[in-house]
Amino acid sequence: MIDKLLDYYQRELTFLRELGSEFAQQHPKIAGRLRLDADAIEDPHVSRFVEASALLAARTRLKIDDEFPDICQAILQTLYPHYLSPTPPATIVQLTLSDKSSENLEGYVVSRGARLESESIEGEPCRFRTCFDTRLWPLQLSEVEYLVPPLPLAASPWNREVQAAIRLRLAPASPKIELHRQKLDKLRLFLGGSTACSNDLVEALFGHVLGFALSDGQDKIRWLSKDCLQPVGYGDEESLLPHNPRGLAAYRILSEFFAANDKFRFADIDLQDVWQQSTSAGSAELIIFLGRMHPVLQRELDADALRIGCTPAVNLFFKRAEPIRLTDNVVEYRVIPSARSPASAEVFSIDRVTAVSSSGEERPFLPFFHPHHPPNSTYAQRYWSAKRVRAIGKTSDDDRGSEVYLSVVDLQGQPATEEGWTLDVECTCLNRDRVARLPFGGGQPRLHLVEGGAAVQVQCITPPTPTLRPMDRDDLHWRLVSHLSLNHLVLTNSELGADALREILRLYNADDSAESRKVIEAVLQVNYQRGVARVPGGRAPGFCRGVEVELLLDGERLGGTGVYLFASVLERFMGLFATLNSYTRTT
Repeated sequence: MIDKLLDYYQRELTFLRELGSEFAQQHPKIAGRLRLDADAIEDPHVSRFVEASALLAARTRLKIDDEFPDICQAILQTLYPHYLSPTPPATIVQLTLSDKSSENLEGYVVSRGARLESESIEGEPCRFRTCFDTRLWPLQLSEVEYLVPPLPLAASPWNREVQAAIRLRLAPASPKIELHRQKLDKLRLFLGGSTACSNDLVEALFGHVLGFALSDGQDKIRWLSKDCLQPVGYGDEESLLPHNPRGLAAYRILSEFFAANDKFRFADIDLQDVWQQSTSAGSAELIIFLGRMHPVLQRELDADALRIGCTPAVNLFFKRAEPIRLTDNVVEYRVIPSARSPASAEVFSIDRVTAVSSSGEERPFLPFFHPHHPPNSTYAQRYWSAKRVRAIGKTSDDDRGSEVYLSVVDLQGQPATEEGWTLDVECTCLNRDRVARLPFGGGQPRLHLVEGGAAVQVQCITPPTPTLRPMDRDDLHWRLVSHLSLNHLVLTNSELGADALREILRLYNADDSAESRKVIEAVLQVNYQRGVARVPGGRAPGFCRGVEVELLLDGERLGGTGVYLFASVLERFMGLFATLNSYTRTT
C-alpha cells in the first residue's frame, strides 16, 4: 500500500507543479505574489503546501481505486459466489467395515457430509467431510484381471464385437456371510491406479463398454446392458464444494475439475434385482466386456486400481466464529474462527449471522446482496457485508491464506451498528495450508470417522490436493469483465468459441500449473450448429431444437488428465447452459 501511495503522490506532485507552471505563464502577476514561475516554486511555504496537497490528493485517489476492487468483489460474490472462496484440499478415501459390523446384510451407509479427522498438527487435527453417500457392504474385491481373447463366456451377446474384458471377483468379507443374501443394489467403483491406468479405465468403461455378465462362476449367468453403467460425481448432491443456489453448477464443475479431478473417476454399476439370483454363497464374478484393447490396462490393471467403498473427502468443516462485539468506533470486523489457534482455520464461507443483545434477544441478519429483502421491520434494516483480503504472515513459511472482514450496514449500504450487540457468526472453514503437512504413504495420514468411527475404517488412497487461493484483488475487474462477456460466446460464435472456452477455463485454473495450462491449450477448435433431436421418453414422439457442439482436442497434451475425462467434463459444462425445451449435444 505504501508503494502505491508513493506512486500516486509523485504523480500528483508532478501534476501540481506542471499546473503551477501553466498558471505562472498565464497569470504572471498573481504567480509573482506566490513566487511561482515556470521552472520552480521559490517560496518554501508554498512548496510545502503543494506537497501536502499532493499527498491528500494521492490518498483520495488510493481510496477510490481501493474501493473499485471492493465493488467488483461484491458483484462477483452475488453473481459467482463460488469464485472468490479458496478451493480446499481434497482426497479420495476408502471406507471398509470393521469385523463387528461386517454381518450387516442391508449395508452400512456413510452419509454425505460425514466428518473425518486426522491426527493433530500443532494441537489441531485436519478436518474433512465426505462428498458422496456411500453404502458399505460386507464384501471385498478379491481379484481384478484383464482378459484378452479367447474369453470366458464366449456365448455373450457381444461375441462378435468384444476385444477384451475385465473380470472382477467378489468375495464375502467373512466366512460367516453368504454373498447372495446381501441386498446389493449397485456396485460403486473408483477408477484409480497410475495416471495412465486411471485414464484408460475411464475411457474403457465409459467409452468402450459393450455390456456386463454377472455370474456365480458356474452356471448362473445374467447379462446386463451397458445402460446399467453410470458416471458419478457430476450432480449437485455429489459436489465437492458446497452447492450455492445462486451459482451455476457448470462453473462448480470446472472448479472441481482443476482442483481435484479424481472425484470424477467413479462409476456405478446397477445390479438391482439380479444380484441375489446370479451369485452363490461364496463368490460372484462380474465381467465387463470391452470393444477395444487397452495395452496399459493389460500391463497394470490390478486390485489396487479398482476399489470399492470409496468417496471423495474435502477439507471443510462447520465452525462458530469468535463472538464479535459491535461498537460505533469500528466499521469492519475480522471474522476469527478460533482465537486459540487462528492459524488453524480459514473462512471458506459465512453461512449465518445473528445479532444477540445483552438481554438475549436474537435478530438474524441477511446478506446485503441477498436477493430477498424482507419488508420493513425492526431488524430487517440491518444486513451484513463481507470482503476477503489476503492475510500477511510474519515469514514466508507462514500459512497466509485469506481473511474475511464483516460489516453491518443498512439498506443503503451505510454502516449501521447497534452499540452493545454481539454478532454470532456461523461459517464453513478449512485448515488453511495445514493439510499439506500431513504425511502420505505407509498408512498415513491416519483418518477416522467422528461418528461411528468404530464401525468403519478409513484409508487415504490419494495424496490431498493443495489449497488453491483466489486471485489478487488487482485482477478482479478483469476477471469480472471476462466472466460477464464470455458466457454466451462458447455456444454462439464458432470463430470465437475456442478462444472463449479457453479463456473461461483459464478463469478457473487457480493453481496455473504447467499441467493445467496444457489441458487448456488442448482445446483446438469449437464448432457448433443448430440441430433438431427427438425427445427421449414419453408416450408420444416429440422433437426439440438445440445446439450440436463439436470439440477438437489435442490428445498429446492431455496425457496427465485423459482425453475422455476432459471431454466428459466439457460435455456436462456445455449441457448446463441448455435453456428450457432445448438441448446441447457434444461430440
